[in-house]
Amino acid sequence: HAAMADVRAVSEDFGSSMSVADFAGLVREVRLRWSWDDPAASALLIHERLSLRDLGLLLCQAGSQESVAVREAKTDDDARSALYILRFTEPCPRCTARVQRDADAAGCPTVTCPVCRTSFRCFCVVGDSSGDLAVAPLPTASRYQLSRFLGFAVKAAAELEQDRKKLSLLLTYDGYSLSDVFGYFVGAQATLHLADLRRTFFQHGPPLSERALGLLW
Repeated sequence: HAAMADVRAVSEDFGSSMSVADFAGLVREVRLRWSWDDPAASALLIHERLSLRDLGLLLCQAGSQESVAVREAKTDDDARSALYILRFTEPCPRCTARVQRDADAAGCPTVTCPVCRTSFRCFCVVGDSSGDLAVAPLPTASRYQLSRFLGFAVKAAAELEQDRKKLSLLLTYDGYSLSDVFGYFVGAQATLHLADLRRTFFQHGPPLSERALGLLW
């Protein structure tokens, strides 16, 4: 797990700061992204740490292979294995089985898929030592970008929570509930679809691009 002290250290490397409330808000926002039946969602009230899966959901680009692997993993160990495979193997162009070469074959880039026997050029070479699993220090540019990203993420989490509170107060004041908000999107339907979200923004604005809708969805 990444504790608050770990994340704060990254932020403070480049002059930023992070309070206990900032970190708790960031953790809460990440946990809200998990499906309600995912084990990670049950840790919603544990604001002192971020798991590998939490960090993956926060840092990986939406829709990327890494993001999908993290979301589909059931545990941090599963996520770590999936991320290792994505980083240190290449997919067979025919059956997509993941393949890697060892250091002894570094002079020949051609491999044969053990599943479908297709030959192709594989440039992912992994040695037989444990050094491949070692944690390498991040370059300064990467640490700076990570610190900058965390600052934006903390600010966004705080603004989202503040807007939720405002919406809750307005709904209570006007005598409406979350069910009314859901009905505003879907009408008489039982579930919310991307098309409902697209229609609502088109009718009531502001209009969103397909990319923005995909990220929101």
